[in-house]
Formats: sequence, C-alpha cells, structure tokens
Amino acid sequence: MSTASLPSYYLVPLLPQTPAYTQEPLENERRLALSDRLRPRPSGTFVKQSKGGDLKLRVNEQDGPVPAYGSGGIIDGAIDIAKTEGISSVEIKVEGRLKVKEIAEGGTADRKVCLAAEQLWSKESRTPCPSPCAFQLSLPTSLILEGGSYTLPPTYNVKLSGLPGFTAFVEYSITAVISKSTLPSKALAAPLSKASFLGINVGAMTLSTPFVYYPRTRPAVPLPVPLQLGRDGFDLGPEWQIYESTIPSRRTSLQEIKTRLYVPASRIFCASDRIPFHLTFESSALSLASFLPLGPSGNSTKRPTQLQIMRQVTVDVRNEFVLGTKTDIWRVDDITHEATFKHAGDGATWMSFTGEITINPSIKVMGFKVGGLTVKDCILFSMTPPDVQKSPFSELRQTPLRIIVQILSFLYLRRRKASRLVGGMSIAVKSSPYHERKSFKRARSSMDTTDESRKGILPSPSNGNMLNGTHKNPAQTRRLKKLQKSLDGYSGSNGIEDGDRRVSASPASTKHSLLQEQRSKLPIALGREALVQEFRENDVTVLLGETGSGKTTQVPQYLLESGLARNGMIAVTQPRKVAATSLAARVAAEQNVPLGSSIGYSVRFDERCSSETRIKYMTDGMIVRELMSDPLLSKYSVVIVDEAHERSLRTDLLIANLKNIFQQRNGISDVKGKGKGRADGSNPLKIIIMSATIDAEKFSQFFSGARILYVKGRQHPVKIYHSSHGQVDYVDAAMRTFFQIHTDSPAGDVLIFLPGQEDIESLEKSIQLYANQLPQDRMSVLICPMYASQASGQNSKVFNPTPFNVRKCILATNIAETSITIPGVKYVIDTGKCKEKRFLARNTGGGFDTLLTKDITQSSAIQRAGRAGREGAGHCFRLYTEESFKMMTLSAEPEIMRCSLAASLLQLKCIGQDLESLELMDQPAEESMKSSLIVLFLLGALDRSKEITDVGREMAAFPLEPVYSRAVIASKEYGCTYQVLDIVSVLSASSKLFVESSEQRDAVSEARKKFRHSSGDHITILNVIMAYRDIAKSENKNGRREWCRRHFLNERALLEATDIREQLMQTCRRLGINDQASCGDMDEPVIHSLGHGLAMNIALLQPDGSYKQSFGQSILKIHPSSTLCDKKSPVIIYDELVYTNQIYARGVSRISKSFLVNFGALRQHS
Repeated sequence: MSTASLPSYYLVPLLPQTPAYTQEPLENERRLALSDRLRPRPSGTFVKQSKGGDLKLRVNEQDGPVPAYGSGGIIDGAIDIAKTEGISSVEIKVEGRLKVKEIAEGGTADRKVCLAAEQLWSKESRTPCPSPCAFQLSLPTSLILEGGSYTLPPTYNVKLSGLPGFTAFVEYSITAVISKSTLPSKALAAPLSKASFLGINVGAMTLSTPFVYYPRTRPAVPLPVPLQLGRDGFDLGPEWQIYESTIPSRRTSLQEIKTRLYVPASRIFCASDRIPFHLTFESSALSLASFLPLGPSGNSTKRPTQLQIMRQVTVDVRNEFVLGTKTDIWRVDDITHEATFKHAGDGATWMSFTGEITINPSIKVMGFKVGGLTVKDCILFSMTPPDVQKSPFSELRQTPLRIIVQILSFLYLRRRKASRLVGGMSIAVKSSPYHERKSFKRARSSMDTTDESRKGILPSPSNGNMLNGTHKNPAQTRRLKKLQKSLDGYSGSNGIEDGDRRVSASPASTKHSLLQEQRSKLPIALGREALVQEFRENDVTVLLGETGSGKTTQVPQYLLESGLARNGMIAVTQPRKVAATSLAARVAAEQNVPLGSSIGYSVRFDERCSSETRIKYMTDGMIVRELMSDPLLSKYSVVIVDEAHERSLRTDLLIANLKNIFQQRNGISDVKGKGKGRADGSNPLKIIIMSATIDAEKFSQFFSGARILYVKGRQHPVKIYHSSHGQVDYVDAAMRTFFQIHTDSPAGDVLIFLPGQEDIESLEKSIQLYANQLPQDRMSVLICPMYASQASGQNSKVFNPTPFNVRKCILATNIAETSITIPGVKYVIDTGKCKEKRFLARNTGGGFDTLLTKDITQSSAIQRAGRAGREGAGHCFRLYTEESFKMMTLSAEPEIMRCSLAASLLQLKCIGQDLESLELMDQPAEESMKSSLIVLFLLGALDRSKEITDVGREMAAFPLEPVYSRAVIASKEYGCTYQVLDIVSVLSASSKLFVESSEQRDAVSEARKKFRHSSGDHITILNVIMAYRDIAKSENKNGRREWCRRHFLNERALLEATDIREQLMQTCRRLGINDQASCGDMDEPVIHSLGHGLAMNIALLQPDGSYKQSFGQSILKIHPSSTLCDKKSPVIIYDELVYTNQIYARGVSRISKSFLVNFGALRQHS
C-alpha cells in the first residue's frame, strides 16, 4: 500500500528505529555470588532402554551462575549417554506454561513459556561431549514477579540424532518461590545496567537481587553513610549526585531560592535499607534568615506579621532514583532528621534538611518534629511498575519517570510569644490531572484552621491571608483558580466529557434527549436528506462510510422515519452476534422503545423480536437460514448488508442470493434499476451494501454498476507508534504497554486487540494482578473483555460510561475493529494478530478445520488505529515494526476461499440452489467444493446425484453444524434423543465446559473423577449435565455456582447449553421427533448416534500407538485433556482436530468395530 493511499491520520512521525531497550554491558561487569543455598530436592530421572544401553535424563537443579542482565535463573541438568551408542548429536527443548499464584490475593494468571530448541552437542563440534552431557535452561526475569509462588511443569524433549525416531520425554515440575531478600553489605555496588532483579529461589539455587539505583558514576567502593559538613555547607565530593534548581521570586524581599538535592551517586538499595539524603535551600539579599525563628546568634532577628512567601520549589530528578520493582507505592518512615540554619556575614543564608529514609512498603509516612521546626510531611517515593520499564514503547514516555520534590513552603508567622514554621514536603509522581487534584487537596488540607496543631499559627480568615477565606495574595489566587478550573474541566461540569464520552446518570427523558443530541452530532446527520433521496431513487446502493460516521445505527432509522420501508421490515445483517445485539440495544434506546418491540434482533439460539418489529438486526447466518422458509425474503422491504468488507462466507452467499431475489421481486433484469424507471414489482426490494473500507467498487460492479455513496467519518488525528523490534510474547508486551499508558498518560480508555478468548482471559488475569498493587492515588482499572462467544449482555459494561477516576481497559478481538463503536477510547494497543478459521481440504474428504493465529492485514491495522481517534486525538501502539506493517497483505482473503462449505451447501440445496452454479463474487476452490460434497454424501444429506435427501432436509432444519444435526436425526433409530440433545447442546455452546487449572491439576482430576466414563468424553459430558440438572433442582443460584466452582466447571456453558436444548427440542417437535426418548444408562446407543454424525471423524489405532483417519491420511494423537488419553481403543470418533506441532483429536469416544462395518454397508447400499 502506498503512503498516498493511507488515511491522513497515519501520516504522522513514527518511532525512530532504535532498540527499545539497550542492555549493553557496563565496564567492570561483575556477577553476584551468593552463599545462601537450600538443600537440593531429589532430581528427576528418566531411563530409556536402547540397543546401546540405558539412556538417562536427569534434572539436577544444581547451583548456577547469576547473569548480570536479563535472565532470572538457570536450571542445570545432564544427559548420561556413556552407555548409549549411535548418537551423533543431542538437543533439548522445553515447552510449558508458567502458572502464577498470588499468595496474598489468591488469584491466578497464566503465562506461556516456550524456549527454543538448543543444540547441545554434536560429533562435528570440536569439543568432545562429556559424559554426562550438560545442558542449561533459563527462566527469564521478565516472567518472574514479586511475592508469589510459581510452578513450571515442562516436558523436556530430548532428541538424540542418529537413533531413528528416538525421543525421550521426562515430566518434571520446577517450583520457584519468590521472596524479598536483603543483601549483605559486601554485595553492594554491583555495576548493573537497566535491569530489575528480584530475590528468587529455584530448587537448590538462590538468586538474591537488589533494588538498584542507576548511577551516573560508579565509584569503586560503596559510599559511607556519615556526612561531612564544611564551612559553607556540605562538602560531599564527587561521590554525591547533585540536582540543583534556582527559583526566581517576584517579591522584592526575596530575590531567589536555590535548592540542592544530594543523593548517593552509586548505591544499591534493598528493602529496609537506609538511604542518606540532603536537601538544601539557599537565598541572597533579604534571605530566609529574616523569616526563620533562628538568626546568626540563635535568636529571632525579625518577626514579620504577614505571609512573606508561598512558593512551590520543584526539583526534577529524571530516570535516576529507583527504589524498587514492586508496582505498589513505596512509602517512607522512621526518619532521623536534622535541621541547620546559618547566616553568613554577607547576608546569604542557607538551610538544609539532613537525614536517612528507611524504605518501608507497608507503613505510611509520619510527621516529625525537630526542635522548633515542624515539618508536616507527605513524602512519597513512587514509581511505575517494573514491567513498564521494559515496554516496547518505554522511550515514548510522555511524562518521564521522575520524582518531583515539591517544597510547599508555606512560611507564615503571627505576633506570638513563640514563632513557628509550618511547611509541607511532598515527593510524588505527577502523571495526570488526578495527581494535581490530590496535590490541590493536600495543599488546602495543610492550611485547614480546624487542625488543632495549627490553631494560633495560621492567620484567621478575617486577616485575608488564607485559602479558606478571602485572601489577598493575587499570585496564589490565580494559581489556585487555574488549578481548580483545570480540575473542573477534567471532571466535566455538565456530565459529558469530550463530546459524549461520559454521560451522567439521568432520568429516561433526559437520557433520550442526550441520545438525540448525540445523533444530531454524528457526521452522517449532515447528509441525512441527501442520503434519503439517494435511497429513494436507487434500489441498490453501496454506502462507503468511514468508521465513526454512524451509518450502522442511523441509516435504518432514516429509512424507517422517511417511510421507505412501509411494506415490510428493515433487516440489518452483521457478521457477529455481539454486534447485532449491542447495535439493536443502542437503536432501541435512541428510538426510546423497549428492545424487542419495534427494534429487535435475531442471532443463533437467541431472538428478541415481535409482530411490531420494524428494524431487525441479525447475523448473516440467520438471514441465510430464513431463505429456506422464505426464498424471496418477502417480509423485508429493505435489506442492509453491513460490514460487507469482511467477506464472511454467509455474507457472500447472502449477497449472491440478494441479486437473484432483487431481479424476481422488482421485475427487472438490470440490477441497478432506478426507482422511477424500473418495472413495477408486486413487492419491491431495496438493497444497501455498507462497507468501512475502500473496496466499494467490487460490490458496485457485482450489482451492475450500483450507485456508490460516501459518508465521511469523525476521525481525529491518531499518532501511531511502531515497536522497534518484533514482540515474541505479544500478550506480555501488551500488558507492559498498558501499564506504561496507565502510569504516564492522561485519562482515556485503552482498547487492546488480541487474537482470541484464551489470550483475553490470560491478559485479564495479568492486568488484574498488577492493578491490585497500584497505589491508592492512582486511577483504578476496569477490565472489560469482549469477544464473539460472549453471552448476550455480558459485554454491556464496555458501552457504559467510564466512572470518574477509572480507566477502562477493553480486551477485544477483531470484533471491535469496525462492527461496533466503543466510547471513550483514546489509546489502542494493536498486537497485530488475529484468529483465522481455515479448512484443510482433502480430495478423499478427510479435511478438517483449523483455527490459526496469523498476522492481520493492512486494512485491519488501519481500522484498529482509527478506533483511537473517534472522540479526540489518540495514540496507537503497534506491537510490530513498520517493516512488518508494510509486509502485511492489503486485505483479508474471503472466507468462502478458506472455510468448509458443507453447512452452506446443505442450506442452498434446501432452496433449490447449487453453489457450483450460483453467481458469487469469488468462486471457492474446487478441492473445498469436492470435500464438502463428500462430507454431505457420507452424512446421508445428499445422494449420488448430489440431490438433497429427506435426511438432509431434516438436518437443515436444526441450527446446528451438519455433524451434530445428523446425530440428532440418528438418535430416532436408537431411541436416545434425550441424551443426544444434552451432549449436542454442550458441544454447540460458545464457552468451554471444563475449566482447566494447571496449578491445581490434582484437585481438578479428583473433582472430575465422578463424571468420567470409560467410553470417553461424550458420556462424560452427559454425566456432567445430568448432575448439574439434579443440583439445579435442590440448590439456589449461589449453591449452583459453588458446585460448579468446586468441580472446575463453567456454569455459563451449562446455562447456555440449557437454552440451546430448549430450542432444539422445539425443532424436534416440529419434525415429529420424540425429544423425551431415552436409552437409560446404556451408552452404546448414544455413541452410535454420534457416530453417524461424526462419520468423517473416525480414526483407527496404529501399531505405534497413534491413530489414522479412516477418511484421509492424517496421523493424529488423542489430546491430553481427553478421558481416553492414556487408553488405547481400536476405533475412536472425535469432535475436532487441533493442529499445533502435531495433530490432536479432542472430544474423543471409543466406538465398536461392528458400527464401522454396519456403517460401511449402509453407505454402500446408499
């Protein structure tokens, strides 16, 4: 894609292509050697018999060196090959999942771990292989968090080249116990680079790593804590780093104040360590001495009666002071303090604060009092989470990591016997208006006259010098008014921020008024009359509307309100059910009617419509199903095909059928026929194809040159950042980037695009784990997952207004690219990945569906970036390089070219059409067509002449995949429809039934033991749903939920399966199938019924223990999660194949050989 063709918001300065993190070794690199070790646990050993002798693999957990940067721990092991002959090389690979358990909170989070295979030894190498051959496996520091227990159960795959087909496996569980630790003093001053370490204990190995202060200079020895006081102040020498700031004063009585902050130039700080610091103030002319209770002789020389100065002194220490790697705030306590005031003969005066700060993460700061000086202190040492430091965009920090020393020097005296100084000191991180609000409140509270300790010190309101009265300090008045004004703007005076981001709670009438106001401000509203006129004059229209234009919600309402749909309903199709349900709810709110009345929706297994419905949002699959009962879609006067650019399989089929329907209903052969000149049809149809990308010309040509309209969207500038290098773990990189945004950037919601539900759930746990440790003065994080398989209503909080002082984090799949609009999004994190379903066809009919994670297209990347600019200027962080973006394909391949066509072929056969003769925008591959026809023939849905059979018509009546509808039909013969409906309902649910938990593997196994059945997974599912049905009769909602939690079951899947079963029962009754027919406790009839549906999914046991497809050539294994994983059955049936490094069968049951013989005879007879 050329730069000229990109939207204007893409043409912004990009991130310079420099490494996001440089970890160049510092000079005099040293490694920490620690003596604190634990006793080694028994090593894991695997023994394999071979021709040359015994092969032994053992994990010794011996002590290992501590790397200076980047790695957290090393596990040592050895392969004993002394007695094994014929080995030419050795390599090892570890794969597993890092299971995180937070002890304090009891929560869990998953993190994938995969270390690449490593060549350990080869005969070609110059160094001979020792016996045993040693190996090392590293655990990255970035995956080790503080304060928890972590278990990595890997499988070490040892490949020994030279022995054909020989691979050894050993299961070994490694536990890393994380704990904070204090280094001995001799371990200080290690010259480390930008790397954060933690103390960890892995088996017998202990790595204690400190919290590091990053110096500018590195002395050879640790610095002494005692301070030396010279004549004119501190004489600290080059070992101390000085941060100096001069603040000019507008008052004639005080020319300027010079501040200096002294901190050690090189020091490693550990928990509970004491950190020396010095903070000095110096002035000239009429100096501080005139306002202090001490003069040169120790007595007060001047007692002014008015407020002399109220200034804020800021010392900015950028990226230098790091006091920990925990995401929680580090507070300060136990301060020993000295105050010194001197007055020189020339009138110059300086004062200093000297002391030590003890790092204590659990106790808040206390005030302290030294002589006549009272410092009401709010010292806070705060920093961003450690993972943010390693974010791909850490160099883009809008507010650099810093500690701001705010000396709120409220110096004021009154005519009293004893004069006192009251000051406030605050060290905090400023990153958002929220912190300004906190500072503002802190400043006001420090001068509250109700404070008993300050009565008699502060002037009364009548004196006109205080904030809580009418004071006469113009500078302070202007400052506070400006701050309050910015805070008022931040919170929003009318309840709406940035146009329509936050809408305060209001009565229904006010809410409706706000919605109407928002409708009038949409970009499409400006062209309403012109659009209506175009729709009136053209029966087929292609509407190209940019993201945010309002086309999806407004066009149906314009048609309804202008009377262009008097003869029937308006159908609006969507590729996903989440979009259909949420859009229907929005339009119903705008029309101020209940959802399901004049505005409704229809999705798979869920429908809210009535006889009054005029606008119906529906998935493209539902309207294609309606073609079977109403081939001309006669109850619709307008059909709007939205998101047509996604080119889903059913959208392409719908468009092809709409072209034929249009010609029949409108009585014309020219599809683009004008409204005035066309032949008078009895029930004319209007078609509107809507797309969000620039591919409208192809749709127009398909409809013989239909009219193309363009609606400009509301797009604000979006600054796009590319990662300087590719991210292997995009989930982890997304988490780091989110916390960088959360800690450094102003308010605004964050939208993170992820490939699928598993990644969303994993990232949700990780973000929640960190968010719970954030300081209390930070904005809270509200995590909102969003994916296609969510139940109706589960994603409602995504569209709700974001509460005050909360940042919403939306974790979404590509459903959020174009289908729906999410208010409040200012930041987008694009992983650059998506899930794509692809059918691997075989001429023998042995193809299978795979769900692959792949790179997105340039079109998708542009759409994702645009989501950040809907309501204002935004930012998009791409977790891939600019070169990767340029190498992406321009647009996605149509689904009809890569998916199984069996279900669609069956539906078309029901309405007398044939996919081979149907005029499509793109023709599917011949191999895919042939494979789908073979599937339908073996299921009995088609005969040898490719005509639909009675069985095929019954199958098409069910809203199921053909394999499951065929199983329901077969259950009539075996008298087990009741049981088959239970199983098929669970398998058709969008959520998984079983909840996996690796850290509680034994508990999961024990909890499910009562459900397992020797025949396999299908009867196991039947046992679960029957047990849940019994529990539902005796327990309330909380009791059912607890039962599911105790047995590691997903209650949402069970509830969804219950709803699906109700709909399937209704279909059975319409077809005359007895849905109550039961086989009791017999499992064979149920398995045989499923076998008729899973006819293509039969596999036979092979001599080596693997399985081979009966229709196809694929070699597969039973998935480890299956009940039959460790059992060998001559013949199995399975629900699906999962393709990773090899092919696994999931949902497996054993089936008798007699069924295979009878089934083959049945097919021969047909």
